[in-house]
Amino acid sequence: MRIVYSGILGAAALRPISGGGFWTGFFSLIFLFPFIFGISRVMNYIRLKKHGIKTYATIEKTDKQHSKCGSYYIKHYFYSAGEKYCGGIFETGFNKKKYADHQKIEVHYDKDNPEKHIRVKDSLWESIGILFLSGILFLSMFIMFAGELMKCF
Repeated sequence: MRIVYSGILGAAALRPISGGGFWTGFFSLIFLFPFIFGISRVMNYIRLKKHGIKTYATIEKTDKQHSKCGSYYIKHYFYSAGEKYCGGIFETGFNKKKYADHQKIEVHYDKDNPEKHIRVKDSLWESIGILFLSGILFLSMFIMFAGELMKCF
């Protein structure tokens, strides 16, 4: 791949970008998508925490799933939003006792779309984790790409 750079007098000087520079630029764009996804999840959390309707969901049941490392647990919870009965699932990992059946958890939902909701205690940390990890990967790859790109000039 060649980048065209016009000098002071307008003469074009062709300088190649290295293969490693091309691929670091490519992967920095790939890591940009989960970074944007993490930002949107944090913004959604802030919006629903501030403007959403607060209610409490009840954990109805726990499913045990098997994996190569052992068993992990999936919790099913439900809440009522007006005449609608909504819910969702989340994983607790290997810790079954973290949330007991019939325990109440705080939920904020959108008044226009009651199925769109957040679990107050856990949702922010999941979003921040996605944002932090993808941000580190995106920025490190972008800095390496910028260094390779500057060698072309």
